[in-house]
Amino acid sequence: MAYQVVKGWPCEGAIDELLTAADGVTLTLGTPATINASGEAIVGDYDSLGSDSGLQAAFVIDYDEVRGKYLGLLSACVIEMDADHYAADTYAPNDTLTAIGGVLAKPTDSEPVLAKVLSVDATSDKIRVLWTA
Repeated sequence: MAYQVVKGWPCEGAIDELLTAADGVTLTLGTPATINASGEAIVGDYDSLGSDSGLQAAFVIDYDEVRGKYLGLLSACVIEMDADHYAADTYAPNDTLTAIGGVLAKPTDSEPVLAKVLSVDATSDKIRVLWTA
């Protein structure tokens, strides 16, 4: 597991959802996904012009091999992430994050904010974020 939910899930009242991936789409645990107009999960990659900013985002936390579905977390939580799950950049507390290319990254223009940076550990290359989508 390349991510760790460190606070806020599982907890009473957490909202998660079984997600069906769109045809040909493979999701990776610990990454943001969005739900397309057909109700299927796709890799989270918001358009900088904001044309798809209304799509629901989910943080992929598990895969159910029996059902062939992913489990997406919809509730706010604190997540510790390694460098495989966020874009290479310089981060500081309170930086806002969105989904670009299946990883969390700083918004470039009109992408929706999905999370905020809480802390950065330069030694381990981990960041702790508050997922708010």
